[in-house]
Amino acid sequence: MDKQILSGVNQTREMEIEDQYVFAWKLTGGLSYEMYENTHLFADYTYFQTADFDVKQKSTVSGIPFQNTLETNLSTHMIGLGLRYDF
Repeated sequence: MDKQILSGVNQTREMEIEDQYVFAWKLTGGLSYEMYENTHLFADYTYFQTADFDVKQKSTVSGIPFQNTLETNLSTHMIGLGLRYDF
């Protein structure tokens, strides 16, 4: 487990980062159009998502301890457009 500690006036924040392995999946699709011999214009789309995971933060403000847990996941939409030349 890694820890990051931030200190300021009358407060301390400590974020615990522990290795968590969660399920992730990806869906990809695309199109390609041959413009000239060996030259293609292509477009693709990718969606990526993980299962939920926790991020924990411990804070002390003016001597009073707090603990927060954030349950989150990652998801992205990626669109690509390009020109490909085949040798």
